[in-house]
Amino acid sequence: MTMTQKEAQQHIFDLALNHIRKQGGPSISGSKCAYRGEGGRSCAFAPAIKEYDEMMEGRLAWVLLKMFPENMIPEAIIAGVALCQDVQFCHDNVADCDDRFMENFERNMKDVATTHSLIYTGGI
Repeated sequence: MTMTQKEAQQHIFDLALNHIRKQGGPSISGSKCAYRGEGGRSCAFAPAIKEYDEMMEGRLAWVLLKMFPENMIPEAIIAGVALCQDVQFCHDNVADCDDRFMENFERNMKDVATTHSLIYTGGI
């Protein structure tokens, strides 16, 4: 059965939200956000990557979808650029917020859910 775009968007959204909730903080390498960061952490978009390549670092999610489609889970391709980019920005735009990261990340994800008509399941 083929997944609809809306189903794929909800799947990517849920993967990202649950991943960061479990991880409990941002993925940083040096002073920058990273798909694979220090301490085994990874960014909100990382669960959409089925095969990591170091060449992905420093590139936006939409670039990964275009340059590395074979490295992405199928749902990421179906979900589309806008949702994938928004999920990445939820992480990257607040990664330097230290003790307020989770609060800000949750607020951003709730906004993304509203924008894309997705289901947001409560925050911390």
